[in-house]
Amino acid sequence: MLKVSTTIHRKLLPGGALQTTGDSTRIEFLSPQAAAAQIFKMNSRSDRVPAQPAESGFAERQQMLERLIARTMEEFPDMSRQEVIEAIGDVRPEALKFIAPEAPSEPTQDDQS
Repeated sequence: MLKVSTTIHRKLLPGGALQTTGDSTRIEFLSPQAAAAQIFKMNSRSDRVPAQPAESGFAERQQMLERLIARTMEEFPDMSRQEVIEAIGDVRPEALKFIAPEAPSEPTQDDQS
């Protein structure tokens, strides 16, 4: 059994935007004991986890991503919502389907006046 991990390296630019500087992938062979433990873990989890409707999973992911966007905008006040969404899309393009184009994490013109 192989364990694969990828790290994406980014740096913060003076304007507050994030720039991808590269990535590194590490591949390791697991020992037979570690592989057996992982397989056992995966098999036992699927038996105990009750099946949930797809809609609740979609809503949970959407809420989690909105919290991530809001937290990132708090940490980096110079980043716009769109810049955060683009950064998420760089790392996890499949996550973009869960993000609403306009959401409350970014103040609108009406909120500022």
